[in-house]
Amino acid sequence: MTKDVGRLCPLSYISSLAKAGALERAWHLFEESGYLDLQCDSAALAVKGRLLAERAFRSSGETQRVVFGEAAHAFDCADRIQGAPWLRNNVATYSLLSGDIEGAQKCAREVLDRLSNQDNFAETAYHVAATRAESSLIVGDLDCAERAMRDAANYSCENFEDRAGTLKRLSRICLALGAKQEWLEPFRPPSSVHFVGHMGFLSGKDAEHALAGDVEAFLTRQRVGFAYGALAAGADLIFAERALDFGAKLHVILPTAVDIFGRQSVEVFGQDWLRRFESALARAASVVTLTRVAGLHDASATQLAGEVGMGSAILNAKLLAGRASQYVVFDEKGGGAHTANLALRWPKENWDQHVYVAKRDGRKTYARDPIAVLPDRECLATLNIKLDANGFSAEDEIFLVEEIENIIIKCVELHPPLHYISHDGGWKLSYITPAEAVIAGSEIKSLAEIAGVFFSIRGDYGVVQWNIDNISGAMNSYKLGKSISSLGYERFGSPDTFVVDQSFVAALAVDQTIHFSVEPIDYQDPDEESLFALTSIR
Repeated sequence: MTKDVGRLCPLSYISSLAKAGALERAWHLFEESGYLDLQCDSAALAVKGRLLAERAFRSSGETQRVVFGEAAHAFDCADRIQGAPWLRNNVATYSLLSGDIEGAQKCAREVLDRLSNQDNFAETAYHVAATRAESSLIVGDLDCAERAMRDAANYSCENFEDRAGTLKRLSRICLALGAKQEWLEPFRPPSSVHFVGHMGFLSGKDAEHALAGDVEAFLTRQRVGFAYGALAAGADLIFAERALDFGAKLHVILPTAVDIFGRQSVEVFGQDWLRRFESALARAASVVTLTRVAGLHDASATQLAGEVGMGSAILNAKLLAGRASQYVVFDEKGGGAHTANLALRWPKENWDQHVYVAKRDGRKTYARDPIAVLPDRECLATLNIKLDANGFSAEDEIFLVEEIENIIIKCVELHPPLHYISHDGGWKLSYITPAEAVIAGSEIKSLAEIAGVFFSIRGDYGVVQWNIDNISGAMNSYKLGKSISSLGYERFGSPDTFVVDQSFVAALAVDQTIHFSVEPIDYQDPDEESLFALTSIR
């Protein structure tokens, strides 16, 4: 008896699961819903091709080539049922990635013939041009590929997300053909920059004018379109104002609430800086505050904001297939200390760094609060795991909780956390860095897949406050900022997903020891931390 797939799981939901990184769950539902048996359904075959392609991207060597070949076959079957240029183009691309150059070029020529002989397409003008660019590149017609990409860029305007997908595919095609990739550079989006510098500038004086000239030259040279950083008096504000005037989107990342940051890091340097601070905030594309820290200038919150600012610039560049750089303003002694630390941590082996040295304006004109290092506060990466028991019987729920408990105990033995809590069918594991946490989370997911158990992992990174429970005497921690649960993650709690907040994935991007891919979860206003689904980790 054939299953009524319309009553089981929509193909759109399966595709969204795969996009969010829950590939094994997506494949399980695809099979369970009977789609694997539908050999005459173009839509089902196309989704099968997508799932196989995603599996291939997570593989390597001969296994990867074989699975790319299977993806190409699925798209070929879908195209034969309901022909479409994009389906045939996928056959060409995945055939190439499987090592079948001759077959790929044959398919690519068929795509180009269809595009030449048809006028009405279901796809947008952008996707028609992008398809032409890919097939032209596969057959070796670089001139036609460039012309098509110019058309695609004109159609996409500032839709850099679509263009990023095309650039990544074209890059893979170039690698498979052994072709150069320099021709792709003009089509990349504007670059992303993290800015940081010392506060020893008098507003409107010669030192500021000299720095402003260098900033303007840098913005032009790097084609900056996205700027990330705080807005302290001095170098930060000087850079941010010039970036705004240049037309870049300014994303402000503050360690504390706006009023507290303004008092501690701006107003104490003069009312003119405060006026400029408020004006820049009003022009910013987004303003994110990371903690609820109040009182003294907190070292942990400052460290967090620096990490998130750097990582957000890198992450944006990766998502858009663009470039990232850091603009640093040192004083004559190589400081200040916060600036020097962020400059040292910037991954210069992969991303450019520009250093400008400017003397402080004669003397420390204003006094500011000292930076406090508080022993009961630190930055921690936390994994939150909870079984969604909806639809399970009480007996099944008890069994699943025991299974998950065993999986987590194995992980804790392999990757000991700094802090571990288990209660009410939920688990929390805290690590010093997001890199340590994501290794542990990946291990948990792998063990769960072997056991056939599906559950979600939520990761956040931020400043936590330690305290002692008056009753049990146990050490507990709570985040001094919005936890990922308050950001609405349960609305995206599909089984087998690994969702993290912006701070977590940004710090991971700076670390560079973990290779990962993410998919943004678009649901909230720009002044909240973004959420991301980790889709591959290696």
